[in-house]
Amino acid sequence: MVTPELAKPLLHALQTKQAHLAMRSGPLIRFRPEIAPFAVVVEPGVCCNTEDLALREAIYVVDETPEIPQTWTQSTPSRFGRFLYEGKVEPPVRLEGETELDARNAEEMMELTKVASPGFFRPEIVRAGRYIGLRLGGELVAMAGERLQTTNYSEVSGVCTRPEHTGRGYARHLMLRIMHGQQARGLTPFLHVDEGNSRARMLYEHMGFKLVQHVTVTRLERTG
Repeated sequence: MVTPELAKPLLHALQTKQAHLAMRSGPLIRFRPEIAPFAVVVEPGVCCNTEDLALREAIYVVDETPEIPQTWTQSTPSRFGRFLYEGKVEPPVRLEGETELDARNAEEMMELTKVASPGFFRPEIVRAGRYIGLRLGGELVAMAGERLQTTNYSEVSGVCTRPEHTGRGYARHLMLRIMHGQQARGLTPFLHVDEGNSRARMLYEHMGFKLVQHVTVTRLERTG
């Protein structure tokens, strides 16, 4: 069963536990740009104006989109699956080279996501939750962490591995470390998967995640 909180976790997070990381832009509420590029409609039926969207980069609106000025465009919505984990995570043995990540590691975390995973990672995302990495020979080769934090749920995010190190179970191990910590805090892990990423979906389903909802993400950006 999808609870109202799980049905709109971004809205719930930005109005409660992560309100300190949020900003309001007209009918939208969003993460601050340095945290993440995601927004959600908080006032349905209200049209944005140019000032509401006067940001330097595109934003990604989850599910319902607002009316936008003619100086902005929106993409065809991308589809994602929302997956929930309701099993019990036993803490895996800590690996040699495993390390906690924080703001001091932002540059190498950004570099890792550029070679291992497209998209939505931003330099101050570590303010949203815990991140763990794995180093081999001093190089950060894999990581996993948390993004959305609601009253009862915590999102697993930022899961990536350098291409030359895939297939060794590093991402799965770091995910389990994150998920064990979430459950220790009384939270239920969930995550999002692009519907075109069959490899990731197979991994998460094998771990015990179950699809509970389909969501759309639409890119809004200024023309010119």
